[in-house]
Amino acid sequence: MEESVLLHRLESRLPGQKTEAIDELIGIVRGSGKLHFNNKLSLFSSFKRILQDDDVQLRTKCTRLICEVLPKLSTDLDTCMGFVMPNILGNLAANSLVLRRESIKLVRCFSEITRDRNS
Repeated sequence: MEESVLLHRLESRLPGQKTEAIDELIGIVRGSGKLHFNNKLSLFSSFKRILQDDDVQLRTKCTRLICEVLPKLSTDLDTCMGFVMPNILGNLAANSLVLRRESIKLVRCFSEITRDRNS
């Protein structure tokens, strides 16, 4: 699917469209092993908003997606994570045990592959 269409669906006010877009991105990453996005910062800006959503399942699914995407980011890793890290850290205090676990997993994953060891 085209990048702009996926970004539009991630920004939708309809939770179903966001969920479908995340599911599609998970399928792309798992299928081809690559994330073909020219503007990864826009993608992570969308993730930032989703990680603040009232829907805990949506936030959990987005957290899982980010964890799968991280190893494929290469040079953009630290910049992209700079967009979402405050929200991920905030989700460590969520009421949902699953969201907290996925957030911890994501922080560990990031710490293992980051190039900036001082962040």
